[in-house]
Amino acid sequence: MSKAFAKENAHLSIDEKLEKIKSVPNMGEPLRNEDGTITVKAVNYSDGEKYLCACSNFNGLKYDYSVSKNYCFCCAGHFKHHYEIMLGVKMKTLEIESSPLESNGKNPCVIKFAIL
Repeated sequence: MSKAFAKENAHLSIDEKLEKIKSVPNMGEPLRNEDGTITVKAVNYSDGEKYLCACSNFNGLKYDYSVSKNYCFCCAGHFKHHYEIMLGVKMKTLEIESSPLESNGKNPCVIKFAIL
C-alpha cells in the first residue's frame, strides 16, 4: 500500500502527500509543523470513554498501570517506515508526544518526526 501510494503520488510535494495520507486508512492524521517536523496523530482507537492502544501486545488487555512512552517507539518505527516510503524521504522519530498507554487512556497516540 505504501509503495503504491508513493508511485501514484510521486509528483506531489511533501505537504500535498501529507494531506492525501489523511485519507489512507490506519495512517493517522499528519500535520507539518512550522519548523518542518511532522506530527502524526496516529491511529486513535477509543472505547467511548478512553483512548486505546493499537499495539497488539496491549490492545484488549485489562491493565491498571501506565506504561512508559518509550515502549511506543516500536509503533513509531512502524509509522516511520511507511511514511518514509510514502513521502520518499528519510525520517527520524523525535518524540512520543502522548500515548494512551502512558496516560491510562486519557491522551491519544501522537508521534513527532523530523525529515532528514
